[in-house]
Amino acid sequence: MIHIFSNCEDFRKKYLVKFSYESMIMMIINSKICWKLDVFSEMANWYKYHAKYLYELDIIPNMIAPSHDTFRRLISLFNVESLQEETLCKIKELFEKVSSNGDFDT
Repeated sequence: MIHIFSNCEDFRKKYLVKFSYESMIMMIINSKICWKLDVFSEMANWYKYHAKYLYELDIIPNMIAPSHDTFRRLISLFNVESLQEETLCKIKELFEKVSSNGDFDT
């Protein structure tokens, strides 16, 4: 699922980025869907507590979890239109691929 976000425009200053845009978006989505976390400090605490496991999965670098400010800044810069466009494009590609293989009735 993370590849859906790979082409979304990242407005962050490149020299300040510690976490990939795709990973951060997935962390926010997982926080909301899986653990029903709405507060940035709760997200940061959850990821900090599970940093070793997330590092082993190559989701975060150096076992350092994003802070609540990192989550807040990302959401404040979030480009909804870019995400929507990329998601719809990926879904369209999937349907075209499946239908061209004859595995999907349109």
